[in-house]
Amino acid sequence: RAFEEKGGPMVNFKMSRGPNSLMGVAAAPEEKEGSYVSTRVLGSRHHKSAEAHPLRVHCSEKLARDTGASLPRGVAWLHQTHPFVSDKGYAHITLEGGADCVLRASVSAAVPSTDAIALADEDRYNCHVAEDQTANFVRFAPPADEMHDLVDVEIEARVMRPADIAERDIATSSSDEDEDGDEDGGRPGRIFAEVDGALLLPALRKRLADRWVCVGEVVTLSYPRDGDDLAFLGATSLRMRVARCDTIDATDAAVALGYHCYRGCVVADTRVYVHAVDDPGDDDGGVCVTVGGGLRLVNSNARGGSAAAAAAAARELVSVNTSDGETFPVHRRLLRPCIALTRAIREAGADGPAVSSGKRREWEASQGITSQGITSRGGDSRGRAECDAEVDCATFDRVLVWLEAEALGRSPPEHDIRIVEELAEAADALGLASLAEYCADRLGKHESRRRVRSWREVVEHNERGGCWIVIDGMVLDVKRWLPEHPGGDRIIPAQSMNVECARHFELYHSSRESFLYLKHFYVGEVRAEDRSSVPTLPGPPASEDFLQQLREFTDDFRISNEVAPESENVHVHLGLR
Repeated sequence: RAFEEKGGPMVNFKMSRGPNSLMGVAAAPEEKEGSYVSTRVLGSRHHKSAEAHPLRVHCSEKLARDTGASLPRGVAWLHQTHPFVSDKGYAHITLEGGADCVLRASVSAAVPSTDAIALADEDRYNCHVAEDQTANFVRFAPPADEMHDLVDVEIEARVMRPADIAERDIATSSSDEDEDGDEDGGRPGRIFAEVDGALLLPALRKRLADRWVCVGEVVTLSYPRDGDDLAFLGATSLRMRVARCDTIDATDAAVALGYHCYRGCVVADTRVYVHAVDDPGDDDGGVCVTVGGGLRLVNSNARGGSAAAAAAAARELVSVNTSDGETFPVHRRLLRPCIALTRAIREAGADGPAVSSGKRREWEASQGITSQGITSRGGDSRGRAECDAEVDCATFDRVLVWLEAEALGRSPPEHDIRIVEELAEAADALGLASLAEYCADRLGKHESRRRVRSWREVVEHNERGGCWIVIDGMVLDVKRWLPEHPGGDRIIPAQSMNVECARHFELYHSSRESFLYLKHFYVGEVRAEDRSSVPTLPGPPASEDFLQQLREFTDDFRISNEVAPESENVHVHLGLR
């Protein structure tokens, strides 16, 4: 929003003259190792961690066909001497970089070398890797602060239908089908297979035993490829997708603060629910018939309990409507620090509306307001307490992140200083004292860093390992941001330190989006008498059009470059320099 208020997007005013452009006149960065090498930008394939093993992906189906070896699916196959596999005969591995999918690895003589891994088609799909691709794998270490054993896992099934299969109809439980073959109630009437869930469930449990699964992961089942216990499938192949998994009971999950489960391990006590795709079955749970994805699954075991979870959520959640029309369902415990929302929090209590303690009225009186910006609406269509807040959805979303981090004892995110200013306004509107104090502290520290600096101070700071750069006289501390720089963390220290680099900034940044970060990095100005001592880049300087737009955008936070008493903090119109 800030750059829109300043005049909208900016355009390049001249052709790029960077070291990689056709008009390049700037010196190319020196190629050398140092402290500013971004392994993220250069690619983990070439800069893997010490624990990672680069492995070339092979198709396990092809290896099994060519060698005659048995390579069942659901296992990542490694060479017999690979160090991943311990005395247990197996190991859990995952892609370097934090992939959701965890593979159970074992060894086979069919795998040609220690730098190879054989994956079935479904595992290549789940890991987003292709045959003949080299990818870095690491041992999987479950996070110590997370629960791992799954209470339940919900799986949806559909038919994997080859292109040449003969379509055939199987009568469904409903006789009311229209001429297009669709049943009343929205379930597709054209079915390609009927499967007994009482036979499917034990086979599926066997396949998932002691296996880590994640939401969205796909498992396929067919006979005879996957074992004689699937003979009941006949010529039918099934595609099973993990739709949900939980490490706590579903009703508790609906109201748990900060709960989010996307992965876990299937253990002996894990409840496995399976139903046809898009048909979760009866809400009461139990055995039923589900239809979807070309499959009629009799004896499905439905999870059920959604009504109970919704009722629990209605008691615990508050619907907060933001100023731009978005609605957030928020746990009432998260909102307790927001004094302006205490009425809605009370109404969301399990015992119904509570008698006011007068705390809200006292806060409103101390702020000189009368419920301005906060309106209680009673209940929404789901039975939740509802209220309006004069905070936009993007800012309120960040407020919720702050509240959750505070409630769970986590460190809050470090926002750009402009966002901190918006959060400070939201904290005042919501009566959120802890966030207001945090923002005041951040803004105060930022303000204390802004001062006039000599050119010698800039150079000496960089010689001590810092990374201050100068753009149009602004001194910007970008060291902590270097690993996130889209162009890599080498180019700025190599080309733009200890010079006036406004021209580089213009060449490499074609829109005003990059302007949004300047206030966050700003630590002051090069003093006026030193500006002529600042070295310039070879070639033409930054264009006047670019400098004018830069000065207009930064006018609200730049200080004067004239040395003044510390009590003064004079802002100037930078276009008059």
